Amino acid sequence: MIFNFFISLIFLFQTGANKTSEIEEYLKSKLIEFKRFEFQLKQGINKSDFEIDYSSDFRRRGEYGYIPILLKKGNKQLKTIATVKLKLFKDVYISKIDIKKGEELSPLNFIRIEKNVAKLRRKPIQFNAYKMVAKKKIKSGIILTEDLVKAKPVIRQGDKVTAFVKHGNVEIRVEAIAKGDAGIGDELRIKALRKFFRARAVSKNEVLIIE
Repeated sequence: MIFNFFISLIFLFQTGANKTSEIEEYLKSKLIEFKRFEFQLKQGINKSDFEIDYSSDFRRRGEYGYIPILLKKGNKQLKTIATVKLKLFKDVYISKIDIKKGEELSPLNFIRIEKNVAKLRRKPIQFNAYKMVAKKKIKSGIILTEDLVKAKPVIRQGDKVTAFVKHGNVEIRVEAIAKGDAGIGDELRIKALRKFFRARAVSKNEVLIIE
């Protein structure tokens, strides 16, 4: 009797460990953008009572992940969701000093460190080939995210630029006047052929007409 009890405990432990490993491998395939992660399965779900439903989509909102599962209920399997609480780690840049709005960013003013970013509402960004400036004041200790920066303007209001538009293999180019500042990838208004257009800056002297 006691022997059978211990055999049952060993079986349940192995089943739980195998299920945890399966969940970890599943999450690893869904959270590839992160350096590493930790997870905790919501209480109330027995690991031996469900299977992962690989035919349905995984969803994540903030620090919670929602794994589609097939839950065993007697002789039936019900489609439902297993909730996991997540810690998601990335190498991010954190400001060492207060940075004023419009100030050009320098990697020297940031430290690169691993942080749990699961609760971040905005995407952390990395320094790239384009120079960036602060879109708003960045306080010391803040993680650098996409809403805090913009590309340093390479086109200024009043600059003469070449505007172009593509139709299949045909490309049309005209001279235009910038009606606002723009960094690489930013949108701005331009005036060409006595009309106003919306365009995107692709270099310091070229813009792509959007409409």
